[in-house]
Amino acid sequence: MGEFVCISKTTPIYAFTYQGQEIGICEASLGAPAATQIMDWLIAYGAQTIIATGSCGALVDLPENTLLIPERALRDEGTSYHYLPAQTTVTLNRKLTELLAQVSTAHGYQAQVCQTWTTDGFYRETRTKVKHRIAAGYQVVEMECAALAACAAFRHVDFAQLLFTADSLYSSTHDARGWGEDSHQVVLKICLHTLMTL
Repeated sequence: MGEFVCISKTTPIYAFTYQGQEIGICEASLGAPAATQIMDWLIAYGAQTIIATGSCGALVDLPENTLLIPERALRDEGTSYHYLPAQTTVTLNRKLTELLAQVSTAHGYQAQVCQTWTTDGFYRETRTKVKHRIAAGYQVVEMECAALAACAAFRHVDFAQLLFTADSLYSSTHDARGWGEDSHQVVLKICLHTLMTL
């Protein structure tokens, strides 16, 4: 369908027709600035509803491959502040997150609603910070959600995200586990069928 070209990487954008509806799909880059750059570009080319999916780190005791739908994201990154006024969190589109949960259930998966900590500092997810985030009610950590939600709100498009637990920060040492590899096909199917119900 097209390509998003930047200095470090070219990202192909694919389009396919499923049950009469055209769907676009691409791989988002890691981290808030890069992922949001692609999202903003997609919106400029006409995207009106975007569902992101990807892995997250478990802060609390969650098994690997647990499905989660963020309803709120902590803005511990910089990108979101270029799109929305300064606040601690950003709330995701309620209607689309509820639909994502309904479709997950309809396909036999129980996706839990969660609050996520979005950070730019992968190697600064310290034990002290993790404890503070858990105490504040955050269950997982990732690197894009708050920025993507802020961009979507600013551009007036619908956005939701489906996460799956990969690594864990629950114990005193980081546990990579299997990086949530078993969830890849599942989350893609759920996201596709959610878009098909719109």
